[in-house]
Amino acid sequence: MAQLKTARAYVRTLRNWSEDQQAEVVAAYAKAAGWSCTVIRESAEGRAAWIKLLRGGRGRHVALLPSLHILAEPARIGGERPLVDLTATLAELQGISALVVDATANATSADPAAFSAAVRRASIRTAKGRPLPKKQSRKMLAKR
Repeated sequence: MAQLKTARAYVRTLRNWSEDQQAEVVAAYAKAAGWSCTVIRESAEGRAAWIKLLRGGRGRHVALLPSLHILAEPARIGGERPLVDLTATLAELQGISALVVDATANATSADPAAFSAAVRRASIRTAKGRPLPKKQSRKMLAKR
C-alpha cells in the first residue's frame, strides 16, 4: 500500500457529542498519524459530499471517523433502518478508500480483528434505538 497522506473525516452531531468535539478527535488522530485532514460536517456538506470526496481520491484517501456508529443515519432521514444503512455504508467505504479508521476505538480496516470488534460495537450502539417506557407502550397497546 502506498504511503497514506490524506484523511477525509466525517462528523455528525449526536445528542451527547457535538460536531466540534468530534472534529477535535479526528484532527488529533490524523495529526498523530501524520496525515493532513479535511473535516466534512453533516450540518454543512453532508455525508453524500464526504463519500463523493472519498470516491474522487480513487482509493488513496483515508476514511476517518470519530466512531463508526455516526455513519448510521436515522430512519427518518435515510428511509432505511439505521443498522442496514451502517452496514451498506461501511461496505461502500471499504471499496472506495484506502483505509477506514475509527478514531476513538483506535481501529483500522488494516487490522481485521480490531476493526471487526469496532464494527460490532457500532452495530450494538446503532441497533439499540430509544427506550420504550412502560407507560408509552401501554398507550400504544390501547390504540390497537
